[in-house]
Amino acid sequence: MTQSKAGQIVWHDLFTPDRARSMAFYQHVADWTYEVERASDFAWGGGEQDFVLALSGDEAGAGLVETPPEQAKGWVAYIEVPDVDLAAKRVDTLGGKIVREPFEVPGVGRNALVRDPLGALVGISLSRHSFPVPRRQFGPEVYIGNGDDFPQAFYIELF
Repeated sequence: MTQSKAGQIVWHDLFTPDRARSMAFYQHVADWTYEVERASDFAWGGGEQDFVLALSGDEAGAGLVETPPEQAKGWVAYIEVPDVDLAAKRVDTLGGKIVREPFEVPGVGRNALVRDPLGALVGISLSRHSFPVPRRQFGPEVYIGNGDDFPQAFYIELF
């Protein structure tokens, strides 16, 4: 990780029950292209599986994953931190909950999934690859949570 990535959204995963349909949709509306990588130890379900990288021009900023049984459908944004394990240990004390403990993504880095104090799902990430922070593929993020007030202290302290 470079310091320039810390606190920035560095990746998105789409958990979808129909990856082919989702790929066709985003190809049509966003002109995305795709590269399929074969993972020998897939982070979402283990074993050998395909992982689809979504590209906007030469920028890679998202992956499309067939939804594992325990995972909710939808988009998850990953925010870069210097130490995933340390950040994950702070989640409970800041009012959030761990959804998936820190785990390795071979060739990519280390991640964890958490819920903030209002229930919004967010990823914690430590990149170990050379992809730059995506700038064109996504617009401004929109916060969706179960409450009226954005949990600003949670995000400031965690990231």
